[in-house]
Amino acid sequence: MPPTSRATTPATSRAATPRSTPKVRRFSAPICRQNSWGSTGSKESEGGRKAQSCAERLQQLELWRHQENEKRRSTEEKRRERLQAEEQLRQEDSAKRSLQAMMKRQMREAAADQQEAARVACLAKRQEARERRAEERKVQQMKQREFQRELSSLRDISRAMDIERQRRREEAEREAIEEALRRKCERVDVLAQEKQRLWKVRHQERKQRETRCESLKETMSRTPVASKRASLVSKLSMALSSISASAPVLTK
Repeated sequence: MPPTSRATTPATSRAATPRSTPKVRRFSAPICRQNSWGSTGSKESEGGRKAQSCAERLQQLELWRHQENEKRRSTEEKRRERLQAEEQLRQEDSAKRSLQAMMKRQMREAAADQQEAARVACLAKRQEARERRAEERKVQQMKQREFQRELSSLRDISRAMDIERQRRREEAEREAIEEALRRKCERVDVLAQEKQRLWKVRHQERKQRETRCESLKETMSRTPVASKRASLVSKLSMALSSISASAPVLTK
């Protein structure tokens, strides 16, 4: 069996340097020494056998070396393929990671752009709402000022109407008082005229009574019987006194 050298296994991941070929021991032809007591033929046959065995050993060594080279070459090829596959996988992973990072960056940029657009739109909406509220407030203030002007004009008109109404009321009251006073004056005048007429009528009636009494006294004084005349005079005086007492006092 030829001497074995340490062969590289395919499980090792470190870079293996090509090993140097093992040194082959070269067998030289045996030197035939003549022995004083041996024959040269046996020695030559023994040397031929040794040479043949050495040649077989050399052939086996060459075959083993060729097999080792083939194994090493296949191992190196497998290692190279494995390294290429690992490098390809590493490149694919790095490409995937770079693609994912790029996609994540693009997604972050898109999200940031969307947030910025939403913020700008929100600010624009707020500005529009603020401007709209300011415009509405301005319109409301203008309407309020117009309403205040209309209200003040209506108040002035109402005040003027109240003054005119009060003036008319006072004039109506004054006219009513004057009318009532005129009616009372007319009534007083009528009453005074009626009173004057009644006084005149009663004065005439008194004068007529007095004339009748005088005429009655004269007729009574002319009667012959004194007693009858005295009783009649007393009765007549009593009647006259009662009539004068019952008659009201007339004043002009």
